[in-house]
Amino acid sequence: MTEKLILKDYDPNWVIKFDEESKNIFKILTNDTVHKIHHVGSTSIAGMKSKSIIDMAIEIKQYPPSVKVVELLESIGYKNEGECGVPGRYWFTKGFPREFHLHLTPIDGDVVRSLLKFRDVLRKSKLLQVEYMKIKEKFNGHHELDSHEYNLHKAPFVTKVLLDKGT
Repeated sequence: MTEKLILKDYDPNWVIKFDEESKNIFKILTNDTVHKIHHVGSTSIAGMKSKSIIDMAIEIKQYPPSVKVVELLESIGYKNEGECGVPGRYWFTKGFPREFHLHLTPIDGDVVRSLLKFRDVLRKSKLLQVEYMKIKEKFNGHHELDSHEYNLHKAPFVTKVLLDKGT
C-alpha cells in the first residue's frame, strides 16, 4: 500500500512529537549507543510547509548499527530500510501513515553533517524556504511519498544549498 505525498502547513506539535520520540529511542538505545539525536528535515524549520513526517538524524557510537540496535528499533515499530542508496546512513521508517524517518549515521558522518547544514541554512533564510516550498508544491498530492522523481526534482536545490560557501 502506498502513500500520497501531502504537504501540510507548519505544525508546532512536530517539535513535541520529535521530543517524545527521542525519549522513546533513548529508553531502548541509551547513551551507550546514541551520541546525539537531531530534528532535521522540513518539520524542524518553523513556518515551513512539509510532509508531516518527523525526520530524525541519530548519531550512533558504533556504525554500522549492530543487529541488536536494529532489533531494538524494530521492537518499537521501526522498519529497517537499509542504506537505500545512501552510503553512511541506515534508514528506518515508522507508521502508516508514516510518522517518522530515522537516519542512523556515524558520529559526525557526511550524511548527518549535510542534514544539519541544510536545516540550519533554511532556518536562517526565508527566501530559501520559499524557494524550497515552491519546488515541493509541484508534487503535492500528485506523487507517491517515496517518489524517486520528487527526490530528483529537489536534488539540485539541496545541492545548491549544501555547496554554498557563504553558509
